[in-house]
This record gives sequence, structure tokens and C-alpha cells, in this order.
Amino acid sequence: SPQPVHVPEPDTSASGAKDSATPDDLTNVNGIGPVFARRLEAVGIKSYADLASADAVDLAEKIDVAESKVTDWVKQAADLG
Repeated sequence: SPQPVHVPEPDTSASGAKDSATPDDLTNVNGIGPVFARRLEAVGIKSYADLASADAVDLAEKIDVAESKVTDWVKQAADLG
């Protein structure tokens, strides 16, 4: 017989709690406007820390932005975070 589907509990650890907090304003990064900020948030980049630790090549592909631009954002985010 089929097993019941397990629904994971909400993550209340420190990493999960960040989501309920106000995300960093990514438009503070030079070159990121509201449109790019929304694209970043759509792929899970919600804070300077998220952006700073992102793989620029992978992220550039996901949000359809030039790799050189994303590399610059990652550097800036590291300074802001």
C-alpha cells in the first residue's frame, strides 16, 4: 500500500527564521534595480549573504544577466553583508 506523504515541518532554525525577517534591500547594490531584485528573490537570493555566497556563473544563467555584472554584485554584497 502507498506510504503517506510526509510533509516537512517548517524550519524554525536560525536559517529558517531569516525568511520571516525583512530581507536586505538588494537595490542597495550598485546595478541592481527593482526588476533584478525581484529576479534574485525569485531564485532564493534574499539577502546580501545569499548574494555574496552565490555562484556568479550559475546565478547569471538563472536570472539571465551578464556574468560580469553578477560577479560585481557578488563582490559588492560581500562588502555590504
